[in-house]
Amino acid sequence: MGSGSNKTLSSSAAAVTAAAPTAEASAAASAAASAPSFFEERDIAAALLTDVARDAATAVARAAATANASAGTATHNGQDSDSDARLRPLAEILDRYQEQPNLLDPHLEALVAPLVAVMRDTVAVTATDFTEFSASGSAGEVIPAVLEACKPVFRVFYLLCKVRGYKTVGDQ
Repeated sequence: MGSGSNKTLSSSAAAVTAAAPTAEASAAASAAASAPSFFEERDIAAALLTDVARDAATAVARAAATANASAGTATHNGQDSDSDARLRPLAEILDRYQEQPNLLDPHLEALVAPLVAVMRDTVAVTATDFTEFSASGSAGEVIPAVLEACKPVFRVFYLLCKVRGYKTVGDQ
């Protein structure tokens, strides 16, 4: 891969990293904060989700930037166990609402918005860079690395869908 593709990767990495907390997420969070709530752990859950979104954006940028350097060697860095440990408090919070998931509804948009923003930007960056990676023959290394970096976000979507249902979460 030439130096032109390194410029694309670094600009893509900056775009994904900069997009983690968006104005949409901030507006949704402030709207949810002003409503009366039975979701006592709202602030804790929002902070955990913001951390997951920020970390995922950074990991995606890092994965895209370093996938070519790995030269096809797949390494597992223990990220699964780290993300499981970080997501355990969120899972415990959301599991408390299994019997009354409608209590999460006023806050669902604020919870989902940062994750959707990261995934939207990741897909856009990956799609833009995919043609360049395909031409250089490194697409087979980049896409799995990006998907691996997105696993914590996918796990959070699973937790939300488990409690509230995929249709309700998808409508946000």
